[in-house]
Amino acid sequence: MGWRCVFQVVDIVVKPSYQGNALGKNYAENSLSNKSNLSWFLCSLINDDPANKIYEQFGFTNTYPKSHGMKLSSYSNYFFL
Repeated sequence: MGWRCVFQVVDIVVKPSYQGNALGKNYAENSLSNKSNLSWFLCSLINDDPANKIYEQFGFTNTYPKSHGMKLSSYSNYFFL
């Protein structure tokens, strides 16, 4: 039957002063590098533009309009300083 895996990428956040150095891309590449060892896998993620362009390089496709990202929060968008 082989190994199966399901995981979700919630946030890959790179400090603005480090952006543009391929840190997010390298993290995604390393995280997904062993998927060929699995007989079946599912990885879902939530991301913001322009990060979708990075994930598209790894074969991710947009699920809209079949599914939508949603949030419920009690903190501002500036929670992480």
